[in-house]
Amino acid sequence: MKAEQCDKTATDVTSEWMFLKGEGWRPDLSCLCLLHKTYKTIIEIDAENGRSFVFKAQTSGTTPANTPGNTPRHPNKVKLCRDDAYVSDWRFNAHALSQKLESGAGERMIEMTVGKWSFKIQDPIESARQVFNRFDVNGDNDISRDELKPMLEAMGYIITDEQVAEMMHKADSDGSGGIDFDEFCGMLELHAIQRNMLVTTSDSSAELWLTIHGFIYCAHDGKDEALVVQRGSCPAYTVQKSAAWLELGRADEALKRAQRQDRLRG
Repeated sequence: MKAEQCDKTATDVTSEWMFLKGEGWRPDLSCLCLLHKTYKTIIEIDAENGRSFVFKAQTSGTTPANTPGNTPRHPNKVKLCRDDAYVSDWRFNAHALSQKLESGAGERMIEMTVGKWSFKIQDPIESARQVFNRFDVNGDNDISRDELKPMLEAMGYIITDEQVAEMMHKADSDGSGGIDFDEFCGMLELHAIQRNMLVTTSDSSAELWLTIHGFIYCAHDGKDEALVVQRGSCPAYTVQKSAAWLELGRADEALKRAQRQDRLRG
């Protein structure tokens, strides 16, 4: 892949992920390869195919025979993941790629566009603001008790009126009778900020989230399924999207739940 094919911004992402252009090991394809520096997860994206990618949970070593797609006989086998989050075996020797990445090649992840894929840093404060604005019905930058309960329900809480009153009391630090945006950020504990990279494609509504511990791949809007690969581990099954969102951090999780609520209402 030629450098000019990447439309980059100057913003670095605070992330464990690195990227490497596809020249040298896959001359037949225009590829972008992503590497998690700690857990050595590899994701290889074909810039021209926005519906699937291949990945390997670890770059080196054999894995137990019960791990999907990896056996001691084929330690370099990777997995093919499609936009419906279905994972299948994909025979591909990752050894040369692993050596190249582990030798220090690659650049820090940045916001960019590569072929049909767009990489965007998620700002937790902006995600929280989008959730807040959805429920600040009268636009006074204050969430009332009547607005708080539907907000919490959209974020996945099963909560009583008494619990809403208790949360309102704890969050309303200035005693105004409502929750302003700063107090809402305190509720979400955004002092422990997790910055994710959201990867989307023009070919599908599926989402690839690069997190501090690995990645989450959420199927297209018509299917409630997600793949969670964390800490160098590939599970034998997929999960519902709501379970996968727990790995995103409070702000992005809240945003995804609020967006789902909007779609259900629509």
